[in-house]
Amino acid sequence: MSEINIGIIGASGYTASELIRIAHNHPEINIKFLVGNSKAGQEISKIYSHLKFSNLPKIIKLNQVDFTAVKLIFLCLPHGESAKIIDQIPKDIKIIDLSSDFRIKNNSLYEEFYDSKKNCKYNEETAYGLSEIYFNDIIKKRIIACPGCYPTSILLPLLPLIKNNKIKKEQIIIDSKTGISGAGRKLVENNLFCEINENSFSYNLTKHRHLAELIEQLSIGINDVQ
Repeated sequence: MSEINIGIIGASGYTASELIRIAHNHPEINIKFLVGNSKAGQEISKIYSHLKFSNLPKIIKLNQVDFTAVKLIFLCLPHGESAKIIDQIPKDIKIIDLSSDFRIKNNSLYEEFYDSKKNCKYNEETAYGLSEIYFNDIIKKRIIACPGCYPTSILLPLLPLIKNNKIKKEQIIIDSKTGISGAGRKLVENNLFCEINENSFSYNLTKHRHLAELIEQLSIGINDVQ
């Protein structure tokens, strides 16, 4: 396999830091640019000390990007931001989006859980990035919408059971836990170390945003899922 040149937009966030670590250690991936408007001009190692790799590029602003240098771009932006900038990316570049912006194709479902309008113009170009289920779709489509953490852990075991009629909807009980880093870097009191260390609590039980993904994806096997 030939080497793939990639760019990362939203490089200063937690998801990007892990992506950079993995991509840098991959023998067939070259990181050509890192974009972070608020951290432009800085070395990524100044933000994350564990990313002290000598050949990583400095962080730049989006308007400084040379898109001809890459074939693939990762979007590691906060929810709602990927949809705002995607029109700036040339059509011949494949996109892997780590936000929720393109995961849900049903506009009314998206609006119900995200309280904002969805950019629907890219629905036909987007694959839901659950590779074990939608491998062929991912190969064909330009945009890959990475699933949320809860949906990934829930859909992988449930979808095969549903498709093969091995489980009834009344039998499904989902008990999921997640770490705090998934909430990102934004300052929220409940996410502070002194609040969360050795603690566990429930949140957004009836309107968690990932429910929208689950409703849409599980409807493939259970049309009337609630």
